[in-house]
Amino acid sequence: LFAEAGIGYVKTPQASFKAVSYTGRIGYHFNMLNVHHEPVTLHDLAGFTSSYFRIRATNQSYYKASANWRSHHANMNVDTLGVQIDYFLHQNFYLTGQGLAAYKGMAGAYMTGLLGAGIRLPLFSTPLFLNAEVLAGAAGGGGLNLGGGLIEQMNGGLGYQLNNDLGLIAQYGYMSAIQGPFRAKTVSLSLAYNFTLFTK
Repeated sequence: LFAEAGIGYVKTPQASFKAVSYTGRIGYHFNMLNVHHEPVTLHDLAGFTSSYFRIRATNQSYYKASANWRSHHANMNVDTLGVQIDYFLHQNFYLTGQGLAAYKGMAGAYMTGLLGAGIRLPLFSTPLFLNAEVLAGAAGGGGLNLGGGLIEQMNGGLGYQLNNDLGLIAQYGYMSAIQGPFRAKTVSLSLAYNFTLFTK
């Protein structure tokens, strides 16, 4: 485990925006398996444990759910792209971190970062599975009326495992600002890649 603190300065050359920024980070270093031959043997794995992850490339669209959800272009949907990383504590339960940014809907400065937890439940012995998650984090920009910037989101949907590594996930959700009038229904489609890390 490690902790970092930092200070920075931000200035926009073509506008009057100037600010001092402060950052704080908590992290975890992985002591990962490094093998220079194939195949990997049981001897190579001695002392290591397996950790299961999933990374998702996601397109998520926001649809109006309150009259004043945006300060401009209130009747336009907002489309975002981003990456979601899931760490499985158990075969069916995971922690997640997600970052998305707007690319369509006249909301080009909008970005969001979310943390949360989810559940993945296989449907019998089929490639289908249920996926649901609860998230909270910060967002801002793009004319979305987010108040202080704190948001919460709930998603649920259906996934299809294409093979051991790849899957598709479609989810429907609801997002709201903690202190602002922003409310949106969300629809997301993700391509997911499952992988394992062996760490000491």
